Amino acid sequence: SIITAAGAIMATAFGGFLFSSCPVLLQWSFLMTTAVLFDTMIVRTLVVPILFYWLGNEWSWWPRKLATITIANHQTTTPSSSNRHHEEEENNLTEPLIIT
Repeated sequence: SIITAAGAIMATAFGGFLFSSCPVLLQWSFLMTTAVLFDTMIVRTLVVPILFYWLGNEWSWWPRKLATITIANHQTTTPSSSNRHHEEEENNLTEPLIIT
């Protein structure tokens, strides 16, 4: 997915510093590359889903199906030109919304 691709790109960028001649830069690039790959491949793909499964739905903030909105007593009439504004206001005020 997108997270895995972003992690691979970051690991490639940090891994590029492994070809440096500076010992400190070599150490930091190895550390960052290893950390990013561990986070991408192990933590985000295995550990996080397992923890959310164990903790249950009350701790999970993952997307759920949205409630459907139904307009009750919806009438499609064409008002006359003289009463058009008044009837539009009346229709907007009297139609209850039912959320299921």
